[in-house]
Amino acid sequence: MSTVTVEFSDRDGRTELRLKHEQLPGDELREDRTPRGWNSVLDQLEKFVSG
Repeated sequence: MSTVTVEFSDRDGRTELRLKHEQLPGDELREDRTPRGWNSVLDQLEKFVSG
């Protein structure tokens, strides 16, 4: 099981998001699918908060 930690902080009146994904299963998943998955999630989050 992996652990995802998300922290939000104020950065000059803007919100900074820090995301940490630990204990990933297997090198193959980490190197191939994980970055693509997070990029997709963060792209959707950006669209959502931009309105």
